Amino acid sequence: MQKTDENEHEQVENIPSSIHDDPAVRRQEQIRAYIEENEIAGGEDEEVYNAAFLNKLLISFEKAVSLNIELREKYVDEPLKFMGSEEELDTAIKSLSVLSNAPKLLALFIKSGSTETLMSLVAHENTDIADEAIKVTSELLDIEDSDLSEEDAEDITNFGHYLVTSQNLGSVIVSFLQQKLMLDELDTEAVADALRIIENLIAFEESDLFAKAFLQTDLVSWLIGSLNDSRHVPTAIRNNCAELLASILVHFPVAFSQDMAKDSSNIDRLLQAIATIRGKKIKKNSDEEGFFKDMFDILRISVRNDEANAQFLNNEGIDLMLILIKDAQHNWIVEEALKVLIETLKGTDRLESALTFIKSGGLKHLFKVFHSESSSNSKKKKKSETTLRQELGVQIVALLLRWLPLDSDERKRVIKKFVVNNFEKLHQFLQIRDELKESVAAEEARQRQERDEDNDDEDDLRHFANEIELEEQLSRAGKDQLQVVNVILAWLLVEYPELLDIVQASRKAEIVASLKEQIELLKKFIDDENDESFEQREAKLDLDLISTLYNELM
Repeated sequence: MQKTDENEHEQVENIPSSIHDDPAVRRQEQIRAYIEENEIAGGEDEEVYNAAFLNKLLISFEKAVSLNIELREKYVDEPLKFMGSEEELDTAIKSLSVLSNAPKLLALFIKSGSTETLMSLVAHENTDIADEAIKVTSELLDIEDSDLSEEDAEDITNFGHYLVTSQNLGSVIVSFLQQKLMLDELDTEAVADALRIIENLIAFEESDLFAKAFLQTDLVSWLIGSLNDSRHVPTAIRNNCAELLASILVHFPVAFSQDMAKDSSNIDRLLQAIATIRGKKIKKNSDEEGFFKDMFDILRISVRNDEANAQFLNNEGIDLMLILIKDAQHNWIVEEALKVLIETLKGTDRLESALTFIKSGGLKHLFKVFHSESSSNSKKKKKSETTLRQELGVQIVALLLRWLPLDSDERKRVIKKFVVNNFEKLHQFLQIRDELKESVAAEEARQRQERDEDNDDEDDLRHFANEIELEEQLSRAGKDQLQVVNVILAWLLVEYPELLDIVQASRKAEIVASLKEQIELLKKFIDDENDESFEQREAKLDLDLISTLYNELM
């Protein structure tokens, strides 16, 4: 039978004053009163994991905490006299992990006030106690358990919300991690538990919650610092940090890149960590390969932020990428470095990146990509196939032409690459274009035939899904790449009309038609997108440039 608030008040008031004045006892009475007020009715599971069970569990927990505090204060300089209470406290904390089997009790756990007690123990002077508090918190936030019901997942999510909004969980975790790095030997298991809490919050898929928890703390800087501390941080933790950073950037790319730029040393430390790959032979599909790929992804997304990109340039990031392209032991390293170079050349104002690329001798390494792809080995491939390195190289050429000022020496050096050796590179680009055109035409023909054979009465939703899939198939066939090559050739024709003799009038007409199609697609994309995203800004810039090219060629 439930007690009223008045009865509860009377119960507390009737406690003898000597006991009532004891905060620990008073807290235990408050916990018991609340849980009895909110007892859960249920089936067989609730016979074990019910309010009475939680009542007993939390009173034992609070009693262990209070005893430890009392003995620590009484015997400050005699640790042997409070050691036993710490063993009892450790056991009491461990006992809370059973709540992971009963998420429905987490709401009562919050309202009892004992959650606050658990969080306070993360800062306990005894690191074993702090570690156990982190471990239990990690278990209680495990939302990726495949056996969870929708109700259980909701209870865990609400628990996470409370820890973030009311207990400042983000700062608690970051402070814990920072303390761990100050120790002579890093506790791998405890750090892994703390990182798992962060992973669990990401799994909630609520960007506001995660951003509130961590992106205003020093979490990103701590993770980046761990990547570059191979002597102090075990390999397993470094790999975990890289995976976690990669997960953060996938879910929150804009906020992540802003956070990276906040600490001017982040990009420098990341570059130092990536530089250790130079000359290495790395086993395929190994943890080490995954670690470095994660770091390239982190760098690639980071430089989308203008401030982070400036730090990348100041720390000779372009020079490092070019060195890796030259000395790489694996093709994937070359590809990852090229992807980073593409990102540093994207954006709304990346002239400095383009100038630095030219100054650092990037053209020599860039055009070797096309040389290698035009070798005899390449000729054995299907005409429609272009390799990833070639695709990346084409994007870099287009971006250089986007940024380098007309008539500048740097731009002339790019154009010259197409003219020297009897227009060798121009012929290679025309060959690339013709192969892409053939591949795209074949895919378009296949799709037309498929439409003719399809049932005309398919519903709108299915039709829309099919259209998306068809666009993706055209992209895989090389349509996007063909458009980029057409833009490059358009630049060449505008600046050097005499090249028309090599490009030929028929190709020029197709290039103009491609520019017109791109203009229409960009206008539609801009109209459909209302936000000022990175992609939106890119689209507006592309629209201006391609419209100018189109008008010049008409």
